[in-house]
Amino acid sequence: MAIVLSSWTWRRRRRSIYPLLATLVLLQVLPECAAWSLFPRISLPKRLSVRGFDRTYYGLSQNNTIPDPLEVAAIVGVRPCMMAPKLVWKLAWRGHGALLPLLHVGDGAKPRDSKQSLKVLWCKAIASMDKTSKVFDDKWTYDTLPRGSRWLLRILPTRWFPRLHHANIEARTAYLDQIVQGEIMDRVRQPDNAIQNIRLISVGAGYDVRCSRLLSQYYADHDTIQMTAYECDLDHVVQSKQKILDRIQRRRPQSRHPTLISMDLNDLNGTVTQTLQEIILQDGGNNNNNNKQSTHTIFISEGVMIYLNQGVPSGLLQLCSETAIQAGSTASFCFADRLENVPGGDREAAILELSRNGWELIDFCPKPGLARHMGLARLL
Repeated sequence: MAIVLSSWTWRRRRRSIYPLLATLVLLQVLPECAAWSLFPRISLPKRLSVRGFDRTYYGLSQNNTIPDPLEVAAIVGVRPCMMAPKLVWKLAWRGHGALLPLLHVGDGAKPRDSKQSLKVLWCKAIASMDKTSKVFDDKWTYDTLPRGSRWLLRILPTRWFPRLHHANIEARTAYLDQIVQGEIMDRVRQPDNAIQNIRLISVGAGYDVRCSRLLSQYYADHDTIQMTAYECDLDHVVQSKQKILDRIQRRRPQSRHPTLISMDLNDLNGTVTQTLQEIILQDGGNNNNNNKQSTHTIFISEGVMIYLNQGVPSGLLQLCSETAIQAGSTASFCFADRLENVPGGDREAAILELSRNGWELIDFCPKPGLARHMGLARLL
C-alpha cells in the first residue's frame, strides 16, 4: 500500500510541475521573440569588427576597445553570445528574476538574490550542464539547486537556450577557471619536493562553488599540495551560502568547503583590512612548513567591483598586494570584474591601474558586459 501511495504521490507532483516547466520555457523564449517582433527590420552586420561593435545589436555598455563576442569566445574557448537588441537582454534578465520564486517553491534553503547572485547561480548551472562546454563541472553547480526544480536542467535542452546572460557568464567563468587552475599548476610543477601551500581568497564570492570544487579536487588528487580557501561576502550572503554548502555536503559527503567570512568590502579601512591581515599574516594552510614564502595566495574577484563604492576597487587591489608582501607571500590576482579607472578595454590603462596598486598585469582579455575586464596579475 505504501508503495502504491508513494507512486501516486510522485505522479501527482510530476503533474503539478508541468506549469512550472511551461513557464520556464516561455520565459526563456518569449523575451527574445517579443524583442525581435518589436524590431523586425533589424539585420545583423555582415562582418563583425575586430575591436568593438554597434551597441544597437548588443545591449551592454561597449566602446571600441572591447572585443566582440565572437573574438572573446574564440579566446576563451566557448560558444559566443547572441547578437541581440538591448531589449532582448533586459526582458530575458527580468524574466529570469520573475521565475526565481517558482524555481524555489518549498525550498527551505532558498538563498537571497543579493546583487543578482541567485540569477548568476542559475546562469552558471545552465552553462555547467553542457558537457561540451569548458565550464562543465560534473554537476557541482547543479547540486546547489533545490531538488524540486533542478531536474528541469536535465530534461530541457540547455545547450540550445538562447545564448544571452548565461553565455556571457559562461565566458567569464571559463576564463577564471583556466587562469586559477593555471596558477595552481604552476606551484605543482615547482622543482623542489616541498609541499606546496595554496591559499585561495575569493572576495565577493556570492554563490559560486569554485573554491569547493578545487578544495575537493586537490585534497583527493594531489598529496603535494595543501590548500585552504576563504570566501568573503556580506553577512546575509554568507548565511545563504552556508545553506548551499550544507546542501552540497549532503549530496557529496566527501566534499570540502572554504571558510566563509562576513564582511562589507566597502568597509575597506575597517573589517576588510583586519580580516585580510588575519587570514594572510597567520599563514593559514602552512602548518607543515615555517617558510611563509612557500604559501602562494590566489585572490579571486568575479563580478564584485561593479557594486563597490568609488575608490574601493583600487583600494582593495592595493590592500591585497600590501598584505601579501607584508606576509612574505607570493600572490596572484585573478579577476573577471571591472577595474576602476579603466572605462573600456584599454590594456595600457589596465596596466597602469594595476601597477600603481602593486600588481603586474600578466594576461588581459576584456569582454562585453558590466564585468568587462578579465585578467591575471602577479605581485610586482
